Amino acid sequence: GALLVRPECADFDAELTVGDRLEFSMGSTGAGTFEITDSPMHEAVLLLVVTRHDTLSTAMSFQSHIFAHVLNAQIAVIDAYRGHRHATPKISSKKGSESEELRFESVVALNQGIYDVELLGSNGESMAKADLVALNRESYIMMRVGVDAQAGPSYKEELVIWPRSSVLSLMSAAPRSCQALGVWAALLSVAAACALH
Repeated sequence: GALLVRPECADFDAELTVGDRLEFSMGSTGAGTFEITDSPMHEAVLLLVVTRHDTLSTAMSFQSHIFAHVLNAQIAVIDAYRGHRHATPKISSKKGSESEELRFESVVALNQGIYDVELLGSNGESMAKADLVALNRESYIMMRVGVDAQAGPSYKEELVIWPRSSVLSLMSAAPRSCQALGVWAALLSVAAACALH
């Protein structure tokens, strides 16, 4: 088993098949199991986000997505925040005036380039910002994390972009090596809410 700390993302290379189970624990306590119930016909990247189910309990919840094989970069926009605050994700191109609001729980294709991503509060104020370097054939996640817990510790609201591609990679436009692996890679992203201490 691998150890992840909140909010941390990591690549795990694994050949997963229908019926395989991924078990999660907090210390020695079992916290949840994700079962593979369907398998793509081709190699694919599985995004698996593990979060707290709600603000009251330490039960886990899972969100998953299998990225398609496309030329453009793709970004999954995930809301793993648990609490009462509302936010809207927004993306803007660094080289132009183009700007677009995004929907949580969606996947968007992007042209290769450099972007500003931002979380806007209900009154339009900027709550968090980050840069995104998008490379062709790469899969990214933009994730709102944090928890306003009613029981146990709370974690501040943050914006996580992963993986973090280098601007220098735009010159070569080469995707990360794990994209070329001949296995169904599990891209495991653990949100702040799953730190169930």
